[in-house]
Amino acid sequence: MIRRESLTADGRSDRAADVNKERENMMRLVNYAMSFVRKDEGQDLLEYALLVALIAIAAVAAVTLAGNQVKAVFTAIAGKIPTT
Repeated sequence: MIRRESLTADGRSDRAADVNKERENMMRLVNYAMSFVRKDEGQDLLEYALLVALIAIAAVAAVTLAGNQVKAVFTAIAGKIPTT
């Protein structure tokens, strides 16, 4: 079976039109990605978020490591509180 390509209104074949459409879509994607990379407004927010996450991890690690000592302090304080 022989496949014949039909021509578009401007005289190009369907295949050439499809290739051009794919090329245009790819260029839009590349331009969008490049504009996303160039924008640096979100970088500050990301840096602050990473800093907060690092501080939270350090706080959890410190509480975990000092857990028994903190428990002993609170137990001693609770023992000194008079009950009614």
